[in-house]
Amino acid sequence: MVRILMVFAVLLWVAGCGTPGATPGGGLLLGGDVVGGDGATVDTGGGDGAGGDAISPLPDGQVTSDSVIVGADGARTAADGNILPPISCATESECAQEGLCTGKIGSCMAGSDADCKGSIACTTSGRCTAENGACVAGKDADCAQSKVCATKSRCLAKQGVCVQLTGADCQAGLACASDGFCSLINNKCAAGSDTDCQLAAVCASVGACTAKAGVCVVATEAGCEQSLACKSSGLCSHADGKCIATLPDHCKKAEACIQTGNCVLENKACVVGSDADCVPANTCTEWGKCTAKDGKCIATSESACKVALNCGKHGWCTLKDDACVIGSQADCSASGDCSEKGWCSFGNNQCQVGGDADCKGSSGCKKLGLCKAENDQCVVGSSADCAQSEACSAKGFCCLSSKDASCSSCT
Repeated sequence: MVRILMVFAVLLWVAGCGTPGATPGGGLLLGGDVVGGDGATVDTGGGDGAGGDAISPLPDGQVTSDSVIVGADGARTAADGNILPPISCATESECAQEGLCTGKIGSCMAGSDADCKGSIACTTSGRCTAENGACVAGKDADCAQSKVCATKSRCLAKQGVCVQLTGADCQAGLACASDGFCSLINNKCAAGSDTDCQLAAVCASVGACTAKAGVCVVATEAGCEQSLACKSSGLCSHADGKCIATLPDHCKKAEACIQTGNCVLENKACVVGSDADCVPANTCTEWGKCTAKDGKCIATSESACKVALNCGKHGWCTLKDDACVIGSQADCSASGDCSEKGWCSFGNNQCQVGGDADCKGSSGCKKLGLCKAENDQCVVGSSADCAQSEACSAKGFCCLSSKDASCSSCT
C-alpha cells in the first residue's frame, strides 16, 4: 500500500510540473525566476513569498547551456543574479580569424592595425588595415604578401579588398610615370615596351629608355645624350648599362661646370680639377667657394666670403669649416635682408628680426607699413604704420585692414 501511494505521488508531480526547471511557456526556472525564451524574466516568488512580478527583460538576451545570460552588449549574468566579468574579445575565434580583438563579447571590433595584422584575414586576404571597426585591404603591399595574391593574382587593394591588377591600373599608377611600369605582365606592372620607358621620368633623367626584362635600362647613346644626366653632369655616353662622361666637351658644356666647377674629365665623370674651375663658377661668386680641394670647390679665405653675393644679400660673410656662414651681428647688420626685411639681429646662427627697431629701419616699413616685430617677422601693426608709408601716399592705402593685416583703403 505504501509503495502504491509513492508511485501515485510521483505521477502527480510529473503531471503538474513537467521537466524540472522547465516552465509551460518554454522558459527556464533559475533560482525561483522564470527566464523566457525571449530573455524576459518573471519572479515566481521562490524565496521571498511574493510571485508573479515581471522583471525588466534583458534586450536580446540569451540563455547559455550553463544558465548564464549574455546581453547584446556582452554583459554576463549568472543564474543567481550575480554579474560576471565579460569574456575578452582577444580570446574568441573572431579575433584570430577576422582581427576583431578589441571590446567586449557582443561588440568585438578591429581596434587597430595590430589587431588585423595578427589575423588570418591579413595573411590570406590581405585585410591588414583597421577601418571603421573591421579589417580591410588598405595597402597594395598587404595584398601582395597575401595568399589571394599568390593563388588568385589579387594583388591590388581597392575599396577594402584585394583585386586583380589590370592594364589600366598599371597605366594609372605612379610607377608608370616614374619608372615605365605601364604594362601588365604576369600579373605585375612592368616595362613592356620601349615606349613605356621613353615616356617615363627615368628616361628623361638618367637615359634609361629601353625596356629589358620588365624594367627600363640604359642601352643606347641616344638615351644618354637626351637625358638630364648629360645636360647637368656631362654624362652623355653609354657604356655598360649606364651613362658616363667620355669627352672633355661633355664636362665643359654641363651645368655642373657653371654651377660647381665640375669642368674636368676624370675617370668617366666630370670633376673639379683646379682653382681655375672654381673661380668662374657660381659656387665662388655666390658662396665664396673659390679653391679646389679633393675634387670640389671650398671656401678658404674670409675675403672670398665677403665679396661673394650672399654676404651682401644674406650675411654669409664669415669663414667656418670650408664654407661661408652667418657669423656675427655685423654680418646681419650689413646685409640686404636687414635693410629690406628687418632681419638685422644675429641669433641661432642666423639673421632675424630682433624687435620693432629692426622693422622700422627697413624698406618694408617705409614702403608697405611693415613696422612692427611679431613672430620673428615685420608686420603692419596699426593704421599709423600705413599712414606714414608709401602705400598711403602713392595708392591711398592708409588704414590697417582687418582681413589680412595689410594696408588698404580706409573706406
